[in-house]
Order: sequence, then structure tokens, then C-alpha cells
Amino acid sequence: APETQMDWFKTEMSERVELKWSDPIGNDGSTYSHLKCVRWRLPKGTWSLGNAKYTDHILTVMNMQDCRPAPTPITCTRSREELEESPRVDAAGTIQYRTVVGIARHSRVHRGDCNVTLKELSHGLAAPTEADVVRLKRFVRYLKGSVELGLWIPAGGTNEN
Repeated sequence: APETQMDWFKTEMSERVELKWSDPIGNDGSTYSHLKCVRWRLPKGTWSLGNAKYTDHILTVMNMQDCRPAPTPITCTRSREELEESPRVDAAGTIQYRTVVGIARHSRVHRGDCNVTLKELSHGLAAPTEADVVRLKRFVRYLKGSVELGLWIPAGGTNEN
């Protein structure tokens, strides 16, 4: 949804609605930490915004809170040569890899731009390699720069305004 519509909606809703277990919805830094996402149904469609706590948790697990954002989530897929040549990560790295991919898969319903990347990252869940970790770090950098993105589903199945 256009940013002006979202700002208007948040302002209007913050005056009328208060979440049951949280602060009011608004631009004042209020939270909705107990929710997986927030959905706004508008006459022209539905806007779904995933909870930023998942991205924050991923950044914390990877210790990348201060990383530079990436413009794209992935650069290439795994090749057979990479699978054979790239060394496997240690046990702690494997747990970290699986944790981050699991959190991201949990929230992918609200981030359609991440589905292909998560499919590629999921191939490495059994035995992640150093090349898989490099891809994961790129994905985490992308998440940091795109935390404000959501999913717009137009009413009636069209993408017209």
C-alpha cells in the first residue's frame, strides 16, 4: 500500500483501537510483539506486515545487528562443485544456520520476496557448508534493509489501484 495510506490508516486506528495485550497501533513506536503479523483490510485490498521481531532475532543470532543492508536476497544457487569443494561448518555453525533458516521460514508467509531464497537455503539444512553460510549472511543483510516490506493482496485479484 502507498505509504501515505498506511500513515493515514495507522493514525486513524491509533485513535480508535487498542490491542488486547499491547500498546495502541500507531507511529509512536508502539509494538505488537505477541502477533506474527498485522493485517489491514482496505477497500482496495489487504496489507500484511510481518513482525520485525523475527528479523531482529535473526540479526541477533547471526551477530549482524550493525551490518550493511544488501539490495537482493541471494546472488546465485548452489552448484554441484560448491557442494563437493566447500567445507562443512562445525556443530555450532550448523545449529546457528538451522535456527536462522527456521525463523525465516516461520515468517515467510508475509515475505513473498524471500520464498525462493529460503528454498535455496533450506537445501543446506542437513549439512551446511561455508558457501551456504555466505548465502545466509547475504540473506540476513537483505532482511535488515527490507524489514519495512509487507505483502499487498489486491481486492478482486487485480493489481489495479
